[in-house]
Amino acid sequence: MNFALTEEQALLRDSIGRYLAETQDFEAARRIMRMPNGFSRSLWQGLAELGLPGLLVAEADGGLGGSLTDAALAAEELGRHLAAIPFATSAVLAARLLSAAPSGSAARSLLARIATGERIAAVALDEPGGVTGLPPVATRAVRVSGGYRLSGRKIVVIDGAIADDLLVSADLDGTTALFHVTADGSGSALNRYATVDGRSAADLAIDGAVLSEDALVLGIGAAVALDDGLDAARLMLAAEALGLMERALELTIEQLKTRMQFGRRLSDFQVLTHRVSEMVVRRESARSILYRGLSLANADPLDRGRAISATMVRVLQSAEFIGSQAIQLHGGMGMSDEGMVGHIYKRLRVIGKTHGDLIWHMDRFIANTADGRAVA
Repeated sequence: MNFALTEEQALLRDSIGRYLAETQDFEAARRIMRMPNGFSRSLWQGLAELGLPGLLVAEADGGLGGSLTDAALAAEELGRHLAAIPFATSAVLAARLLSAAPSGSAARSLLARIATGERIAAVALDEPGGVTGLPPVATRAVRVSGGYRLSGRKIVVIDGAIADDLLVSADLDGTTALFHVTADGSGSALNRYATVDGRSAADLAIDGAVLSEDALVLGIGAAVALDDGLDAARLMLAAEALGLMERALELTIEQLKTRMQFGRRLSDFQVLTHRVSEMVVRRESARSILYRGLSLANADPLDRGRAISATMVRVLQSAEFIGSQAIQLHGGMGMSDEGMVGHIYKRLRVIGKTHGDLIWHMDRFIANTADGRAVA
């Protein structure tokens, strides 16, 4: 597999990395964590000037028309700098769903505003007692004169606390549909709260909200679009995790080179350097399988799902090992708020619970392999 970047991809990665290096050091990241909902609109707008929110949006809809590999390179840089922005949520998952809406629809008009960073969209899927990947049962839409009436509950809406718009899955006539509601719309209420990684989420309650016909983003085909969009978002989370792992490894190597114990640098102790060597192996393993997952992102749904779940299993296992080892090798500072590795580990843990955890991905990999086809 060819890991070489094109000139355009290298330029994209370097421009985002350079901007974040200038504006988003660790102290800046800590300040953002203390802001309301753990989000800086100015950071988002600065990245919007580089085209990040519209990276995956077609040029006809006001975006850059980039590939998932382009987006993964950007996500990796976001991870390296611990940048708390709604990239996987708004620029990837929501944008992918809106792109599947019919041309000329209200959803496509919203997509253009998402692409500029003017609006932020979150996707409300999970329900109380629900399971990742299953159709909505607690949220239902019924047809009424001139539109729809929507009622239900959604939980842990990632980036829902900072979103301007919400894409909500609901049962409509026995099939999954996707509706657009504004975050401050009548008939709905958001309960915002902080997450362990210093960011935020929200629970959504909708009690008979009356929506216009234009609020229907996707009817027939919504389930397929959701599967596609979620897999794209999972790849972005894997890429972000890779960036976080790289930063944790850099910090750990620096710690071993500079910290003294018993009159010697920690890097002089072979048992510790062996741990770092294993961290390097795990990182490279995660990188390799991420690029394999990206290469199969446009395969048929069965092969794509199997490849991306395999990617997530390996990435999450590597993330847990690298994150925990980084904390141990930093000693007490690894657990402190003043140390970056602790925040990296928290973010890795949240990624590991977003859009399916380790067990869920193992189960999906097995299910998608059960038809007897060989694993590529």
